[in-house]
Amino acid sequence: MLTRLVQIGCMMIRQITSINWRYIGDAVPAFVTLMFIPFSYSIAYGLIAGLLTYVLINGPIFLIRKLSRDRYLPENYDKREEWRPLVVEESTLFKPLRSFAEFFNVESKDSASTQTEMVAEHFDKAEDQRV
Repeated sequence: MLTRLVQIGCMMIRQITSINWRYIGDAVPAFVTLMFIPFSYSIAYGLIAGLLTYVLINGPIFLIRKLSRDRYLPENYDKREEWRPLVVEESTLFKPLRSFAEFFNVESKDSASTQTEMVAEHFDKAEDQRV
């Protein structure tokens, strides 16, 4: 049991190298989260502390930047990590549905709506057999 916990801890610590340590708005909340989790004996409290620190540091920076029209920026501001929206390819959206249809031996067709109809028909047949 203890060796599994050590392995999980090592896998979690390995991700520290991907933290952006060059910009204070990213580094301090990550550090607070890392230190608060073991000292509070709670992952949830560590995440809350990290999120609050992120808002307390980056909130005023955002306001000053907007009010000054980008004239006043903190040091190493250009090294911060941008938030990007998650882009999901259309082919990955229906992948679980295809594997679900394949699981029930339903013939796979091109459109997702026909696959949904085929799975629904399969469930209707199974429901009729139970009654």
